[in-house]
Amino acid sequence: MVFFIITRAGYKSFLSLNFSGSCALWLGGSILTPAEELQFDAAPIALTYFDDEISPDDLGRIQECIETIQLHHPGKVIWAESQGLG
Repeated sequence: MVFFIITRAGYKSFLSLNFSGSCALWLGGSILTPAEELQFDAAPIALTYFDDEISPDDLGRIQECIETIQLHHPGKVIWAESQGLG
């Protein structure tokens, strides 16, 4: 599975899933602290970061990020954080 997390609140929602399988986690910049990153060293979760902070309101940037993720994970379902539309 592939998860795209945009905000700190989205990261907390991901944690609430208690997901225990292997997955790829793509994050907007500066979401995790260095201590939190260390928690994933032994986990079957691959972390990848975008360099910038991604605004939940910037649908164009979110689409660009999803396209980048698709290049790295062709054919995989991408679960993306959303604040809702409208």
